[in-house]
Amino acid sequence: MRRINHRIIVATVVVLLAAAACMKSQPKLDFGTIEGSVYRNAYFGLELNIPATWNIQDSEQKKAMMEQGGKLMAGSDKTLQAVYDASALNSVVLLSAFKHPVGAAVDSNPNVTMIAEKITHAPGIKRGSDYLFHARKAMESGQVSMSVRKDVYEKKAGDALFAVMDVDLKVGKKTVKQMYYATVLKGYALSIIITYTSPGELKELDAVLSTLKLKQ
Repeated sequence: MRRINHRIIVATVVVLLAAAACMKSQPKLDFGTIEGSVYRNAYFGLELNIPATWNIQDSEQKKAMMEQGGKLMAGSDKTLQAVYDASALNSVVLLSAFKHPVGAAVDSNPNVTMIAEKITHAPGIKRGSDYLFHARKAMESGQVSMSVRKDVYEKKAGDALFAVMDVDLKVGKKTVKQMYYATVLKGYALSIIITYTSPGELKELDAVLSTLKLKQ
């Protein structure tokens, strides 16, 4: 069970790495703060409530997860590994929170992750849907079996409107579901990725996203 859980955790960052692989610049912005169970980011004017019992990852844990995700995505392809290593340096993981402690003996560990990617060098990316187009292309070039459940659509998270892409990732014998929310704000692509395996977990994550406040 722990081995399956580990693979699910790693799958959380696969989409992040794949999306970041098509970007070149080093983002520079506020990482945000956690006060109690509330995440705030002054740069984006953003606020998100995390359930008090959930586990928020520190910078070292987020770095380790990105590295594991890169290895999973690249497989034995050294060229892809080099791309994902570079992309990890060029991406900023603002927030990563899990329902259970990482490594807990559970089959599934629903989580929410937030990332910012600087896009001022890519003027063609004007909307979240543009960013997701490139994210999909990058994911399809990786070594993890993935499928997009339906075309990109718009959906609100809290008081903000995002472009959304629903993705299935095949991790070992298990299928992990993700929803990738993206918007363009202040020269960045701001993405929120939720990872789950059941309708009940999706309901929990939707409740988290419903608390989002974002000044656009």
